[in-house]
Amino acid sequence: MAEAGILSLFFGLESLDDERLATLQKGFEYEAIRETLTRAHAAGIRTVGSFIFPTPGETEKSMQTTLAHLRELRPLLDSAVVLPAGVYPPTEWGVHPERYGIASTPRPEGFLVWFHAASVVETNAALPLIAHISKERTDILILLKTSQVT
Repeated sequence: MAEAGILSLFFGLESLDDERLATLQKGFEYEAIRETLTRAHAAGIRTVGSFIFPTPGETEKSMQTTLAHLRELRPLLDSAVVLPAGVYPPTEWGVHPERYGIASTPRPEGFLVWFHAASVVETNAALPLIAHISKERTDILILLKTSQVT
């Protein structure tokens, strides 16, 4: 590639934590990133890594993993671009924010009880309990989440 005149490559890496890479549906793991950057560096091609930090759903552990791997890759990266997560309507994050831990509305103040019902049957089973809590404890907020669209 360098012989063909390619001077640098820009890699949209987003994270260096394997679990985050899987959640982000990147299709590769850290070892593949390291190997690719090693080959580009050996070929004399400058490299730029782009990161989203933190990504939606990021944990302290995944952030520390990304930072540790970034230190390891420092000799192989000529530059790094770090951006906060942006949720745009036509993107996967914009279309399905709940899959990535992105709230579509602000969390209300107060004590919140969160029910997750994966099906219509589970929703119907939860409704009597939700009704009871709502009647007995008016100070509690209820959130019912379901993943079925029927």
